[in-house]
Amino acid sequence: MTLIEKSTLLNLLTTEEISSYQNDGSIKTVNYNQNEIVLLAGEECVKLENTLSGHIVVERIDESGHLMTLAEFPLS
Repeated sequence: MTLIEKSTLLNLLTTEEISSYQNDGSIKTVNYNQNEIVLLAGEECVKLENTLSGHIVVERIDESGHLMTLAEFPLS
């Protein structure tokens, strides 16, 4: 079973449906490197992203230039 098939959001889809959506580009897998920025503040969110594994940290730089951690989402 793939990570996509284990996903709570997508686990109702059959393997054939997942494959079909991957082939037509509706579902795609993207790998990010550690500390890579995925989305910047103010950018328009135009798609649903489902994190399959890893650790997500939401951070913000305040007016003084200090980095603040707003949320952390550790995933297994």
